[in-house]
Amino acid sequence: MESFAKLVTALATFAAAVAWPAAFLASILTFRKEIRSSLVKLPTVIDRVKALKLGAIEAELERVADESARQAKSDKGFVSRAEVAASARIKADADNVGITNLLTQVDKLCIEYDTVRRVMPPSDRRTRAMTQVLVQMRTLGPSVSEHIEVYKSSGSAGSRLAAVAMMQMQPERVDLEWLARRFREEHPFIFYHAALALQNAANNGDPERLSAVKATAAGALGVVRSFDGEPDASSIQVLEAILADRDSGHYV
Repeated sequence: MESFAKLVTALATFAAAVAWPAAFLASILTFRKEIRSSLVKLPTVIDRVKALKLGAIEAELERVADESARQAKSDKGFVSRAEVAASARIKADADNVGITNLLTQVDKLCIEYDTVRRVMPPSDRRTRAMTQVLVQMRTLGPSVSEHIEVYKSSGSAGSRLAAVAMMQMQPERVDLEWLARRFREEHPFIFYHAALALQNAANNGDPERLSAVKATAAGALGVVRSFDGEPDASSIQVLEAILADRDSGHYV
C-alpha cells in the first residue's frame, strides 16, 4: 500500500509538472494572433512614449530659453540655475528618450544657429536669438556630451558652438588647446562663449589645472586685443577676470 501511495504521489507530481507548460503552450497557440499583433505594436508604443517625452523636453528647452531671455544678464550668456536644473531633469530621463533623439535635437539647434547668424543682420536682436539657441544647447549638453568630439571637429559653426556649450556645463570636458583656437578661428559670439567655458574651468576648483587655464586665457587675451578695429570688450572682461582670479558670474 505504501508503494502504491508513493506511485500515486509521483504520478500526481509528474502530471502537475507537465500540466502548467502544456496549459501555457495551449494558451500561446490559442491566442497566437493576438500575441503576434501585440508584439508588432510594441515598438510603436515605445516610439510614441519616446515622442511624448521628447515633446516635453522640447517644451522644457523653450521655457528655459524664454526665461533666460527675460533675465537682465541674458545677453552676457552666463549659465543660469534654471538651465542647470532643467539639464539635470533631462539627463535623468535620457535613457527613456533615447540618445539618437537627443542628438537630433542638438543638430536642429546647430542648424538654427547657423541660419540665424546667416540670415539676420548683426544686432542685439540677433545676439539674443543666438543666445537662446545656446541656452538650449547647454541644457541638452550633459546628456549628449559623450559625443562632443563629433561637434568639435564639425565644419559647422553651430556644431562647434554646441561643443563649447557642453564644455560650459561640464568644465572637466574643457579642451584647452581646442578652445584656444576658437579665438583665432571663430567670430566673437563663439569665442566669447569659449572665454566663459575657460572661466568655468578656472572656477571648477582644480588647482592643478588652474595654471594651464590661465595660460590659455592669457594667450586668448593677446589674440583678442590684437584684432584690427575695436576688440570684443565682453571677451576681454571675462579673460581678464580669469587672470585676476575673479568670478564674473558663473550663474545668473
